[in-house]
Amino acid sequence: MNRIVHYLAGILLAGLALTNPAAAGTRKPLVMSAAGQVQPIQASDILVVEFPRSGTIGSNFNYLFNPIGLGVWSTSDSMTSSATPGTNIPTLFSVEQYFGGSTVNDGRNALGVALHMTSATSTSSTYPFFAALNVVADTAYNIGGTNVAPKGYLYGGGTVCRMKSGATYWQACIGNDSEVSVETGASVAVKAAYAAGSWPSDGMHGNVVDAAYWIFAAPGGVGFTNGIQIDNNGGAAPIPTSGTVLKALGGWTTTNGIDLSGITLTGNLLKGGGTVALTSTTPSTSTSTGVLQVAGGIGVAGAAYFGGVVVPPTFTIAGLPTCNAGLQGARANVSNGQATPAFMGSVSTTGSQFAPVVCINSAWLYG
Repeated sequence: MNRIVHYLAGILLAGLALTNPAAAGTRKPLVMSAAGQVQPIQASDILVVEFPRSGTIGSNFNYLFNPIGLGVWSTSDSMTSSATPGTNIPTLFSVEQYFGGSTVNDGRNALGVALHMTSATSTSSTYPFFAALNVVADTAYNIGGTNVAPKGYLYGGGTVCRMKSGATYWQACIGNDSEVSVETGASVAVKAAYAAGSWPSDGMHGNVVDAAYWIFAAPGGVGFTNGIQIDNNGGAAPIPTSGTVLKALGGWTTTNGIDLSGITLTGNLLKGGGTVALTSTTPSTSTSTGVLQVAGGIGVAGAAYFGGVVVPPTFTIAGLPTCNAGLQGARANVSNGQATPAFMGSVSTTGSQFAPVVCINSAWLYG
């Protein structure tokens, strides 16, 4: 049976290579209790460290976070690594767990972090922000990059799901799983499984990529079949029948709603049922104005109804497209028709009369 070694605040953490006085100068992992008792750590020990806290803690602005239980600091690191860069990254605090075997009958967490509020906090607090995990990376230095050849990657957090060859028929490989639960009887103004924001100190845009959420694939990677997918594979519809799949609020102004001009689409620009409702009232006075502007043609399988006038295009007689079976019934205007065009008369003699024309059989006729 595993021995549970439980120590209160004041211990030296397990795993420190302290000199064991009883081991003739050898170094072994030890723990030390508040009473100063030194005990060797057994391989089967489960170490529980408890930090009961009360009273007042002073400011500690030497560091970003003010520890009330455990602080691990490297105040100066100028070490050189002899390993190939990127293969064995020097790490201040490392947690690695190796597991396997037929006796493993439950999941595993290499690192579990939980924050439990056990009672209401001060109602006068001016900073009511609580996080189970808060990760920050910062720098104020150039490491050799230029405007032409930038260099360096700084991550606030990085998570990877890696399935090596042989790991077949798993249910999922998820790089980062973010979920939320607001239970019955609770209430909250903002509910979001993922929030991407910009700090008040954020004053510059990215020169190449500037996005709250960036989807990419490294060279050699197959990427993703869908850039963003919303479905009920979790067992239930994620958006109710009264909800909206994609919505922007706030009354702010920007240039484009959706811009796909940088890629080639071989299928549909938009695909699905429902109604396309464009609420803008911008008038149209040409083919390049109005709420809906289409550079190519439009095909409509059903009837089309218009609440205003329909303005066909205007050509010179010589500029009219060829009237053929594909244009039967097509209407247009000519700017240089004959002086007194006859209804259903042939469009041939030129003049200065503006007149409507229609394609019938293989000829343009006035009408």
